[in-house]
Amino acid sequence: MSWNAARRLALAGVPGVRWLAEGIEGWHDAGGALVPATPVAVPDAEKVDHTP
Repeated sequence: MSWNAARRLALAGVPGVRWLAEGIEGWHDAGGALVPATPVAVPDAEKVDHTP
């Protein structure tokens, strides 16, 4: 997770947000577990039609 994403989450009040300067490589090198993940598309809030 980039520092910018971590900062945004922390500012939004998400608890326990951490940023690892070395990134995923540093996490893995330190023995952190990696799991497969599939990205999910999130609609752009500005492009979603909110009219009833």
